[in-house]
Amino acid sequence: MKKVLSILVIALFAIAMVSCSKVNDTEKLIIGQWQETEVIGTTTINGVTGEPESMLEPDETTVITFKKDHTYSSLWTTDGGEVASKGTWSVQDNTLTMTSESISTECNIDELDKNNMVLSYHESGVESGLSYSTLVVIKMKKI
Repeated sequence: MKKVLSILVIALFAIAMVSCSKVNDTEKLIIGQWQETEVIGTTTINGVTGEPESMLEPDETTVITFKKDHTYSSLWTTDGGEVASKGTWSVQDNTLTMTSESISTECNIDELDKNNMVLSYHESGVESGLSYSTLVVIKMKKI
């Protein structure tokens, strides 16, 4: 019985270590500076899906810095000026959550390696009596 119990404890410990390393590996890959390279939105209005469209203006850049202490800072720059923000971030399963003072955004992590990250999220609502949903895909490169 002791042998079976020992094997069970070792197996549970090994599973816990593998589970923790997956989360840590994802977090390790996210930590650093990332620049948006492409933002594509595909909108569906009252059941009719339009063509994917770029949501990134030619003179627009966004850089997000994810820190080890689970805080982030971002700087959005256009020819009209700059907007800085900061907040906290976390990863659970395949979801990156970024929370600032007034907004919390959950993004699916669609791709992630040491140089590239692809995130996506959905927006939906009703505007001028029309029901809409938009799939936003954000492609980023590590800088």
